[in-house]
Amino acid sequence: HCVCTCPGGRAGRAWSHRVAHVVGDVNAGVAARWGVVPPRPRRTRARAPPGAVHWDAAPRLRDRRGGMTYRVALHDSLEKALLLAGDGDVVLLPPGRYNLGGAAAAVRRSVAVLGVGGTAADVVVFNGAADEEFVEASGEDVVFEGLTLLQAGGYDGIVQVLSGRTTLRDCVLKCSQTGGGAWLRNGACLVMHGCKVMGASSSAVQVEAGGSRLELYNTEITQCGNGDDVVPRDLGAIDVQVRMMPLSRAG
Repeated sequence: HCVCTCPGGRAGRAWSHRVAHVVGDVNAGVAARWGVVPPRPRRTRARAPPGAVHWDAAPRLRDRRGGMTYRVALHDSLEKALLLAGDGDVVLLPPGRYNLGGAAAAVRRSVAVLGVGGTAADVVVFNGAADEEFVEASGEDVVFEGLTLLQAGGYDGIVQVLSGRTTLRDCVLKCSQTGGGAWLRNGACLVMHGCKVMGASSSAVQVEAGGSRLELYNTEITQCGNGDDVVPRDLGAIDVQVRMMPLSRAG
C-alpha cells in the first residue's frame, strides 16, 4: 500500500490506505458509480519523509454502496494494476477491452476487480490465442464483478482458483474452443452469482475433490462439454475430479 504522513505533520510515522487502482482515467462512468471526494491540499505535509506520497492533495473515491473511501492510483494496463494492488484494494475497469496476454495473471491478494460505468458486455478482459493460461487466483478473498472474461487460447480454465475464496458476480465467461470456464483446486472455494459460462470444450467448472467448495447462484451454463480432438465430449456442466491414491500409500 502507499504511504502518507500522519495527522499533525509528524514525520517518521506512516499510515496505509486502501487504494482504488483505475485503469485509464476517472471518467464520468467511474464518478457516477463512485463518489469523488475533493482533494485537501492544505493537509499536504511540509515535513514529509523523503519519498512519501502526499495523498491528501489528490481526489479520493468513495464507494456509494459500502461507504469505504479509497485513495486513487492510475495505471495504463490491467496487468500493472493487479501487480500493485494490495489486500483490500479495488481495481476499477471503465468500459473497454483489456489484454491479459502472456503469462497467467496471478491474483495473490484479497482484491476486487470491478467493471464500472457499463454492463458486463462493455468491460472485456481477454487473453491471446497463443496463451496457455489466463487468471490464477490464490488470494484469501478475490472478487470479479461486472465484466466479461474472453478466452482466446489455452486448455486450462479461464479462472483457476488455486487457494482461498474467489467470487464471480454478474460476469460472463466466454471460453475458447479448447478451454474451460473455471477450475477449482486444492480445497479452494468458488462462488458464482448471476454469471454465464458458455462455449467450453470441456466442462464449465472443474472441481478437484478433497475439500474444494463450489457455490452457484442464478448461474447459466450453455454450450459446454462439446469436446474437441483432445477433450472428450459430454463432460457436463460440472466435472468433479477424484485423484487416485497410489497403491503403495493405500497399503
